[in-house]
Amino acid sequence: MGVVIGCTAPFIHYWIPKESAEIRILKKEFEKKELSSTHYEQQLSFLKEKQKFLGFPNIRSFWYASGLPITLFIFALILTSIKSVIRDTGYQKIVNFAASALLFVSLYHLIWILWPGKDLPNSVYYTAIVFMAILGSILSRYIVLQRFGVWTKIGVLMEFISVKVYSDYIDKADRRSFTEDSFEVYDKITKK
Repeated sequence: MGVVIGCTAPFIHYWIPKESAEIRILKKEFEKKELSSTHYEQQLSFLKEKQKFLGFPNIRSFWYASGLPITLFIFALILTSIKSVIRDTGYQKIVNFAASALLFVSLYHLIWILWPGKDLPNSVYYTAIVFMAILGSILSRYIVLQRFGVWTKIGVLMEFISVKVYSDYIDKADRRSFTEDSFEVYDKITKK
């Protein structure tokens, strides 16, 4: 159920009208000249105040603002739950830091949306910027190290195949064929 909500949250606002039925009726009455402009402005102001939802002009605006943070939050939870399935500890760290970043950003935005004041204090913004800069730097470092680690492992494997296997396990009569086949495989790998 959470995944369905997470995937559809950014689009829920689509089905909610931009204005309440009362406002639409009021506008039609004004267009038909059934109301004075003063009465219309007063009523419109009253109805707009009435349709406010958690500090937003209406529930549609609320869903529009909260849709992506909800999606981020749900997918951060999914990432958190699948990290234990990943065997490689390097990739586990990457997933863990990525999930943490997504959780932090989504919770930050959800708190901002539900914050009773007009805006969060400046200290919260500065703390968030510093925290995300540190988290992003650590995540980038792990990605680079993991990628470098994979290339190192591939290099060790290639050296084993092309040197150790060649000299210790391939019969001298078959070495030429082995070398040609090896170069053919290397060409396929490097040209993709």
